[in-house]
Amino acid sequence: MCIKKKWVACANILPHVESLYIWEGAIQEDKEVKVFFKTKEEYFARVRDYIVEHATYEVPEVSQIPITDANIDYINWLTDVLAKEE
Repeated sequence: MCIKKKWVACANILPHVESLYIWEGAIQEDKEVKVFFKTKEEYFARVRDYIVEHATYEVPEVSQIPITDANIDYINWLTDVLAKEE
């Protein structure tokens, strides 16, 4: 949905991630799917809120990785395909 709304330009889906974590005092081991959403910093809050609202997890991980440098052609493409600010 975030791609259809043009909040995200690209989603990289890693379907087989093994996760170890502590939940309710016990170490858990699960297979999960990791998704990296490519967007602009100003869209992060709306993408995060959408994911949290629709996630099946009680506490979904949604984190932001700032990009300090990148291929300018990639940045231009990302900016061009995302929706203009509402």
